Parts: sequence; C-alpha cells; structure tokens
Amino acid sequence: MDKYLYLSFPKLQPLAGKISLESLPYRVVRTRKEGMVLHLAAVIGHDAHPGVEFFNKLIIHNREKLEQLNENNSENRDLADGMKNQLIRHLPGVPLFVEKTTKAVMVSHLGINTEGNPISDLFAALSPEPERYNLAPLLEENRLKEEILAPISTMRPNDEMSFSELFVRIERQGQGTVKIHIRPLSALAEPETQAGFIKQSQQLGKFMALRLYRGVAGKTELGLIRRE
Repeated sequence: MDKYLYLSFPKLQPLAGKISLESLPYRVVRTRKEGMVLHLAAVIGHDAHPGVEFFNKLIIHNREKLEQLNENNSENRDLADGMKNQLIRHLPGVPLFVEKTTKAVMVSHLGINTEGNPISDLFAALSPEPERYNLAPLLEENRLKEEILAPISTMRPNDEMSFSELFVRIERQGQGTVKIHIRPLSALAEPETQAGFIKQSQQLGKFMALRLYRGVAGKTELGLIRRE
C-alpha cells in the first residue's frame, strides 16, 4: 500500500483564497541529493486536488515570469516535466495509453482530468473501488483490436490521427449503478437505426456519442507517465 505525505502551505495560503492548502495528500515518487530533494505526486481521486488546482492557477498567472526552458537546460528538466503534468490534467478528452509487451498488448494507463470529465466519471461509476476505472464496456466485443490495434498497426508516428465514432447508451440501475451499451457507428449504418438507438437510450437513461481518436507515438518512456 502506498504511504502518503500530508503537506500544508501556510505561506502560500494568502494567495490561494478559498482553496485550502492544508493537509494535502502526496506520495513520494523519488528522492535526490541524499533525500534532501523530494519529487512528489499529488494523490488524485475522483475530486480535484486543491494543491494541483492552486499551483496550476499560479503557473498560468505567472507565465511571463517563468524562465524559458530548452532541451539543453538539464537543471530545469524536472520543472518542465511538472508543468507538462499540470497542463495534461486539463485536457478535454480522456487519453488511453496502449502498451505493447513481449506477450500482449494492453491499455496500461488512463489520463484523468482533475476538473471532472463526463467520460472518466462514467467509467468511474462502473468500478466499485475508488480511484479505479472500468473500461470493459469500451473494449469488449473485440473492440480493442478492431477500433484501436488494427487501425494503428499501419500507422507511423508522424501520421495524422484517425478516429471512429461510438454510440453509448447509459442505463441507470439500482443503488446508483449504471449499465452501458456501446455500438460503433459503423454498425448502425442507416440513419433510422441511429435515430432508434438514440431514442431508446433517452427513454432508458441517457445517450452519449464518443469519438475515439487513434495515433502512434514514438518510443514512449512509460515510467515517466507512471510517475506523473
């Protein structure tokens, strides 16, 4: 089980306004200089982390004062990674990282927006455990292979991203649970069939349309993604 540090920032509290900077949970990613420098990651749940929210606003409001970084400035690489991490957490979509190992291909990481996202909230509602996301409805019926793996098998890192569209029916069940049915738009070719799926979804619960983008990255250091 991970051990957390609970940090407070009393000198920064006057700048934070209504955001409380007391007893915020972090975990130690790594240490440097014989433990004198700690690299910390905010412990993110389904709600926004106040520390992440505050420091992101602080960075945005002080962009012009921040030193410009470049590839040769190794002393500030960690700061650059931290800023990148802040920006990634405000993406409008939900990135899935697919990793190829010697034995299999798997979805290894999921990017979660700290400001809340109806897509990630949906997959969170399917999991009984906090901070866990159930992607089974998205990837079942061989969809991982057909909608993701097969299309990217012929792509190169510099290629434009392709996409497919999915229709989603969200049915509310008892005790706050949900049931999800996902159909590729390609399987609902006729406009009448699409309209029927939408109407039935609205009658039984809620309808959502998703666009699944696919792209190939160069050699990715997943260890960095895991730490972030």
